[in-house]
Amino acid sequence: MLGIDMDLADLVKFLENTWWLFGIILYYINNRISKFRNKYKHEGQVEHDIKNLSLIYERLIKYRIDFNASRITITQFHNGEKYYSNNSILKMSITHESDDDGVSRVFNDYQNILVSRYNKFIEILLKEEIVQYKKISELPSTYQDDMLLDLKLRGTENFYSIKLLSKSGNIIGFLSLCFIGDEELDIDKFKEFGNIIGFSLRS
Repeated sequence: MLGIDMDLADLVKFLENTWWLFGIILYYINNRISKFRNKYKHEGQVEHDIKNLSLIYERLIKYRIDFNASRITITQFHNGEKYYSNNSILKMSITHESDDDGVSRVFNDYQNILVSRYNKFIEILLKEEIVQYKKISELPSTYQDDMLLDLKLRGTENFYSIKLLSKSGNIIGFLSLCFIGDEELDIDKFKEFGNIIGFSLRS
């Protein structure tokens, strides 16, 4: 019994003197496990994002055809650099696009665009449920709205846009339909599609 008692006492003393070493070992093991989990999670997220991207494009093509639209785009807001005041330079870029046959792509022309360039359009987008520009060709060239003037130069006749929201309800971008002809749009169906696309971007 005496020998056993001495062994236990030595063990307790050893543990008391080396507890910090076990702490380091446990920290190292936990850190390695966390890195492995994060790496697996990141790799899984990349695969998820690629699949989601393909799904969004499939939906854009389908609904462009259903709406008989010439072009459908998703534009998202993002930060650029900073002003001297240290405020972020808010920009926007087209991130997804589907065009009808014979309709030129605009994707490359609308990257890192200053939001202030389209301030009138953005103001309407923030206030209204949907932005509608109709019979654009009939507008005078002196009309002070860069968005409308750009659409007119590209031969767009009717244009519709709806805001896309984050999970918290903040605007993250907008979904737009362009018609070269004078087609009318099923507004309710367009709103429904906007909700679908907004959910897809949040997934």
